[in-house]
Amino acid sequence: MYALTAGYGLNNPGHLKAFLSDANPFVTLAHRDAPWLEQIVDLCAIAGIFSCFLAIHNTTVRIIFSMGRDGVLPPALGRVHARWFSPYTAIYVQTIFTLAVGFPIGAWLGPGATGAYGFTGAIGTVAIVIVYMLSNSALIRYFLRAGAFNAILHGLIPILGVVALAYPLWSVGQPGQTYPYNLVPYIVLVWLVVGVATFLYLRSRSPEKIAAVGSFLADDGDGRHPLQEAGPSAHGMSSIT
Repeated sequence: MYALTAGYGLNNPGHLKAFLSDANPFVTLAHRDAPWLEQIVDLCAIAGIFSCFLAIHNTTVRIIFSMGRDGVLPPALGRVHARWFSPYTAIYVQTIFTLAVGFPIGAWLGPGATGAYGFTGAIGTVAIVIVYMLSNSALIRYFLRAGAFNAILHGLIPILGVVALAYPLWSVGQPGQTYPYNLVPYIVLVWLVVGVATFLYLRSRSPEKIAAVGSFLADDGDGRHPLQEAGPSAHGMSSIT
């Protein structure tokens, strides 16, 4: 970030438009200031973005796989390959979803900070900030109910966390954003409504599934991981851990 800020001179608001309209700012700076490094910068950028996407993909697959094993999602998503012990159905579903969403948005908005990458990143940022804020709030409630509440550790610090996250949440979701970023809050809101509706439905129809959430990944009483007792299919987690 320092290289981008210094290279583009972002302390000057007049340079911001050029930065935001550049699909490959690192490559642009390398071509301008260090052309002998341009190919290395290209390779580093490709390796970095691939590693990032692979980590996100594996994390999402792990969640889908676990929810399939817990019974919240269709059980087929909790299957593992007979030979490779990988959660192949979860991998297929996540890959198809990514391609089905990524290609149309990429064709619509194009690449770059103001294109598909920035748009989907903004959606993910808003969603994960909300998750962090809710986690802080849940921590306060948990320790209050557990009778082990500490005013600083379980009160002040989580509240400060919520306050600190409120500003970036407002910055991304405030009214007046340019199109299509003005759609970000509504997309996240729809996703939240779907999630809450699904939770309420399962709680009323299948409360045992809500109670089982996370049980497949939780440690049992003797400290052994449930995967150790799940037979050969348990090794599927090794490919996504």
